[in-house]
Amino acid sequence: MDVDIEVRHAGGSHRQVRQWLGGGMPCTPQGPGDLGQRIKRAFDDAFAAGAARAAVVGTDCPALRADNLREAFDALDAGDVALGPSTDGGYWLIALRRPADLFADVAWSTESVLSQTLERTRQAGLTVRTLSMLADVDRPDDLPALPGPLREVVDRPYVSVIIPTLNEAGHVATTVASARHEAAEIIVADAGSTDGTAAIARQAGAQVIAAPRGRALQMNAAAETARGAVLLFLHGDTTLPGDYVEHVFAAFADRRVVGGAFEFGTGPDTPARPLTEALINLRTRHLRMPYGDQGIFISADLFRALGGYDDVPILEDVRLVRRIKQHGRLSVVPAAVRTSGRRWKARGVVKPTMINMIVLVGSALGVPLTTLARFRHGGNDR
Repeated sequence: MDVDIEVRHAGGSHRQVRQWLGGGMPCTPQGPGDLGQRIKRAFDDAFAAGAARAAVVGTDCPALRADNLREAFDALDAGDVALGPSTDGGYWLIALRRPADLFADVAWSTESVLSQTLERTRQAGLTVRTLSMLADVDRPDDLPALPGPLREVVDRPYVSVIIPTLNEAGHVATTVASARHEAAEIIVADAGSTDGTAAIARQAGAQVIAAPRGRALQMNAAAETARGAVLLFLHGDTTLPGDYVEHVFAAFADRRVVGGAFEFGTGPDTPARPLTEALINLRTRHLRMPYGDQGIFISADLFRALGGYDDVPILEDVRLVRRIKQHGRLSVVPAAVRTSGRRWKARGVVKPTMINMIVLVGSALGVPLTTLARFRHGGNDR
């Protein structure tokens, strides 16, 4: 059976939807009107284009399979209408053998949608074939009705925000607060802080795990427990923009994207701050080389396929970004994280910048990373 598929979208831009779908999948906006008007328009367009049969399917039924669609089209051999009832009183599919006006004055998003539609088919003198009942997901209360494996997928957080900490009592509460989102889980990987960081993070709403000291080791340890489809690595003194999840989702709407980062912002306000931010963001946009204090994010599947962060004392972020770029596009989203300005406040702008440059050049020349780590941290391990 040959079936043409068209995606009809509402919300978002047409360009974003096309990026998400990739090439070869026709898509068009649903247009104005209530749900009934949009469903009727879809059917009218399909039959006007020469379709012998047509079906409209929702996107909120995780149990839907190709066999269900075959069942629907086969049902039209013996009826004018095929309806797939859902457990909430609506339907997950309606298929027609010819145009029909069944969608006016229906109380959409109520438990009477199916019964009202059946009444309209009776009034129109159409025969109906009923398909298998499936569960759809409109709200969290619907999750228990799904089979176990599907429930786990649907209930999975979209983003796992991973925060490595070591004595970040002055910043961690603000950092965790910035990451709170209904689609995210927050995991703080603490390396034995002695200033109460772990307790503050828990109180702020984060899951806290103990991890061996070393940023790479801490982030890898947290990634092992993370459930999100995307892993976002955030320094303990960095805050996220309020709509960060939406920016990450929009980045991955481009199917070429496998990871990304945010633009850079810092504080406090100083005469050098605009120049510092401008130079860092210029490097990020043109070289696609963000650093760890810019909220690097990556698909969880790719991160695990890469084996996580390299177990190195320094430049773990640079090494990961280079590997990400070998597997796809790295996106720089048009929103800034804000990192504490303590480094610039303590050392000025020029000195930290020069130290970073020396470390990068030294790494390229083969200087041992342990030596470069001691140089960057002034003789300390971190």
